[in-house]
Amino acid sequence: MMYKGDLAYIQHHGFSDFARRIGPGVLTELRRAGITTGLILDLGCGDGTWLQILVAHGYAVYGIDQSSHLVRYAALDPIAWTV
Repeated sequence: MMYKGDLAYIQHHGFSDFARRIGPGVLTELRRAGITTGLILDLGCGDGTWLQILVAHGYAVYGIDQSSHLVRYAALDPIAWTV
């Protein structure tokens, strides 16, 4: 489902905390698998919350999402990544 303006707003403001809460666990799994650096491709990156976490931990990121509305939220963050 492609999020348009209203659902993108709800996703960004109401549910991005989910990515923040699970981020540490996913980072642990990446490290456990020996992936401590490199480029991460996030297909369906949404508002970019997970990308922010990855960049903050030293990963390079590339995010793609079908919803231009969610990509606009991702592009608002000052952390440099490619969306």
